[in-house]
Amino acid sequence: MEWLAADKIIARTSAGRVYRSADDGRTWDDVRLHMPDDAKKATFDRLYAHVERQLVVLLGDAFSAVSSDGGSTFRALGLDRVTDVKSHPEKASWLLALALTAQCRSGKTSDKHRCVQQVHVSEDLGQTWNAIADYVSQADWARGSFYEPGSPRRLFATVSNNKHGGQRFQASDPDVDFVMTDDYFQSYDVLVPGGNRFLTTAAAFMFVAAVDPDDNTKVTLYSGGRDSANNVAFFETNIPTLRQHSYTILDSTEAAVFVHVNHADAGDSSGSVYVSDSLGLQFSMSLPNNRRDAAGNADFERVQGIEGVYLANYVHHGDSDGAVVNRWLDAGSMGARGGRKRAGQDASGNAGDVRTVISFDKGGRWSYLQAPQYDAFGQEIHCWGQDHCHLHLHGIVDKYGPFYSNAAAVGLIMATGTVGTHLNDDAVGMGTYLSRDAGLTWEEVARGSYIYEFGNHGGLIVMAQDAQPTTTVLYTWDQGLTWNEYAFATSPIEVDNVVVAPAGFPQTTFLVYGRDNADAVVVRLDLAGVHERPCDGADYETWTPSDDRPGKAGECLLGHITTYTRRKRTAPCIVSPAASLPKADLGHCPCTERDFECDVGFGREDPDGPCVPVDAGVDLSRDLCATTGMHRITKGYRRIVGDTCVNGEQWDAVLVGCSSFPKRAGKVLLVVLFIIAALLLAVSLIAKSNVLSTLTNAFKSRAWRAKVPGQKGSMDESEFENFGAMSDEDDALAYSGEAVPLPPMPGLVRRPNVPVPRLQGPSESLKDDLASSEA
Repeated sequence: MEWLAADKIIARTSAGRVYRSADDGRTWDDVRLHMPDDAKKATFDRLYAHVERQLVVLLGDAFSAVSSDGGSTFRALGLDRVTDVKSHPEKASWLLALALTAQCRSGKTSDKHRCVQQVHVSEDLGQTWNAIADYVSQADWARGSFYEPGSPRRLFATVSNNKHGGQRFQASDPDVDFVMTDDYFQSYDVLVPGGNRFLTTAAAFMFVAAVDPDDNTKVTLYSGGRDSANNVAFFETNIPTLRQHSYTILDSTEAAVFVHVNHADAGDSSGSVYVSDSLGLQFSMSLPNNRRDAAGNADFERVQGIEGVYLANYVHHGDSDGAVVNRWLDAGSMGARGGRKRAGQDASGNAGDVRTVISFDKGGRWSYLQAPQYDAFGQEIHCWGQDHCHLHLHGIVDKYGPFYSNAAAVGLIMATGTVGTHLNDDAVGMGTYLSRDAGLTWEEVARGSYIYEFGNHGGLIVMAQDAQPTTTVLYTWDQGLTWNEYAFATSPIEVDNVVVAPAGFPQTTFLVYGRDNADAVVVRLDLAGVHERPCDGADYETWTPSDDRPGKAGECLLGHITTYTRRKRTAPCIVSPAASLPKADLGHCPCTERDFECDVGFGREDPDGPCVPVDAGVDLSRDLCATTGMHRITKGYRRIVGDTCVNGEQWDAVLVGCSSFPKRAGKVLLVVLFIIAALLLAVSLIAKSNVLSTLTNAFKSRAWRAKVPGQKGSMDESEFENFGAMSDEDDALAYSGEAVPLPPMPGLVRRPNVPVPRLQGPSESLKDDLASSEA
């Protein structure tokens, strides 16, 4: 479903039909009514929309169509058997398409040996096409920093060198190379031999998966950039050679890249999350045992609109007899409360328990979520066991509503889950939860599982039961303090989702869609009349995100303090689409060790100890001459990407010009730094001694002192195909007069993975749990 304008929506059903509304979802038309006669019975497998250009492309097996007026009219695309289409980043009328030759669909056995995929280009929006290369698996225009205004025809592709017989459409083929051309394949350069799949992220990172020529089950990840001569070049990342189907690009929107790596079989339920440096080349462990499914989807999400805050689930492989709960959070961990468990929560703890954690520093430290004190009925929540009461949430791997945020509703998160030692998949005991401070604290707003959506910058929330058919939705204008029920159907509907227009459009109209027996339906809910007046200055507040540290220190996230303007929780008004809700940076904070993470090859022997080499063979020096012209000498730390702290404690690596870095001097520096790292480890060990604790506390650096554990709290990336994902008052509501089929769509997350040393543990107790989980 795509909003093309404030009142124009286009949606494709699971049956391949496409409908368009020109009145904000009140009525819907089948777009085939506006197509040539030979398309009246066509079905479409894919829908592409470019909102700014009002461009819509529909791809079908027998007929494909294009519209340049937001779907008001369509004409034939002029190309058959299209498998993919890409619009040019700068030229509005330029299209690139991948299409199969006629032999691929002839049905004749003999034609299978002549089936080939070709890349075609059009510079007149599909009026004419030119085939420019064959035996192509993937192709796209150059984008972001890889685009050159002087070379608008630049594109990247994966092309087979074996151009005899039918094309091999296999997952990994050593004969396929990743190439770049500036002239539609009159000439081209091989950038990564064996490069089978590539991905350009929304944040302008580019990755290529290259197959080992001697073992096609091993894949190496390359990251794109510029060499010292400013030419496009690709460099091998430091993630060791991986098996295919083994990684997912989780997020790259904040100048660093999170990658989920599955080190086991493709169907394994967990993998490790690594975070990169600013170049996307050097990766360190952030979170082990991150939960995933067989398709490569991982329970790992960025809190939209707030820099550096991430939610994730990990699989705890502890003792199945429940003894593992005795190793849970200590008294110093956040949100711990004793008491009895809530009815229905399984506190026994079994192998593969799922637990939720949050990071406020871009994956540097992880902590459990603070459990709400009261349930939705105002009753105090009691948990089983001492210090084991935390909130655990469902992610996209589950069938229930996942943790969800929206950049337009700053600081708000909703999720379903349970309170206890781990996530309980049983619907009994499940609740729906809301956070107003980016995950620091939580409230239970309803019992049971709901699917939800934010509107009007968080001033409106609509949710509907999704575990059983329902005739009603709940809505709130005060962010969960009070809820109003509205009956939107006369017979129960299985609700698949609740959606609202994206930011920039009025967000007071919600669409609820699902299924009534075999029929799919959509219902329009208009909440614009909930309040009669628009918000003014007195209706807004400024809010500053923080972690668990007290005072100003807790507000120093990623080295600076930021405030956001948002509507007050109880202000009875509607935020205008044109309203300015400014974000302000109040200044930079002095650097502390919390502004740094362990460098590649370093880890912490203790959560509060220094970063030390994980083995004697660690390389303390790194040659970055090819990419930056510098040689990097580490102190065991690296600044968290995006952290802007100033002065204070300095743990940054030393950069030395390549021309002034003789090998002998480098070796001396390596020896000195290694000795320093060993001394840091020794001091850390001495600090644990009861005999010397007084002397140690008197002299050790502030960077080594015990830290209060972090308390709590993900631009959609395309997939690396075949390598795993790299790839309301009552009178204010209006019911759409006619039910229109719409598809079951994914959950609310828009989207819309060797051992590398672990960074600092989330907290003392959480690190113990993770270590036990890995055992």
